[in-house]
Amino acid sequence: MQNMYEIMRMKDVAKMAGVSRSTLYGWVKKGLLTPPVKRVGKSPGWPVYEIERFNCARIAGWTEDEIKVLAREFMSLRCAR
Repeated sequence: MQNMYEIMRMKDVAKMAGVSRSTLYGWVKKGLLTPPVKRVGKSPGWPVYEIERFNCARIAGWTEDEIKVLAREFMSLRCAR
């Protein structure tokens, strides 16, 4: 089990979502997924809790507009800290 604050690397996120890396960046560009967290000396990635919630929303059949709201909420939480 992963720590919810752990950062997942891009290849792991792509594998978990069942998509390519370019699809992940496409989702970021469309506002469906938050941009990856930049880490000094390490590859960028996403907080585990964001990816888990994002995948749950996709499985539940949320619309793109609903998922965009979720992504904006994640970004506001990142900025609040």
